[in-house]
Amino acid sequence: MALEPVLPLDRIDPNACLHDAKAIDALIPHRGPIRQVDRIVFAEPPLMIAGVKEVQNDEFWCDGHIPGRPVMPGVLQLEAGAQLASILDTLCHGADRFMGLVRIDEASFRGSVEPGDQLLLLGYRLKPAHKRRFVCHCQGLVKGNIVFDAQITGFTM
Repeated sequence: MALEPVLPLDRIDPNACLHDAKAIDALIPHRGPIRQVDRIVFAEPPLMIAGVKEVQNDEFWCDGHIPGRPVMPGVLQLEAGAQLASILDTLCHGADRFMGLVRIDEASFRGSVEPGDQLLLLGYRLKPAHKRRFVCHCQGLVKGNIVFDAQITGFTM
């Protein structure tokens, strides 16, 4: 059975910019090379969000994962999804707290992410907005193809 995107792609312009890197810095605490979301391109809190990671040739993992053919580690793809979910939660509840990753369920990888790729991140909240917890279905797409899919749960820390 083919996996479908969790958001309507016809409503998302991956080149748009609702929140740039500076605005994202005000929403989540991740900085420097660990921040995996470059911009938010679509948001309809409390349910939907989309962001983009422009995968560069000088990412910190390129030299060692995998030499000669760098591939973005799956754990960083999941981190990008978790950061996207955290941004959605912050847009709902404000930036006065930190949402930490506590669980990843049903994660699957269906393709690679390489330098030069634009990783489109999609997030759809699975449970109603809650002050202490979020559960979000997150996906990453490259050139319209789903490369990762996971259910991500975070909790106020």
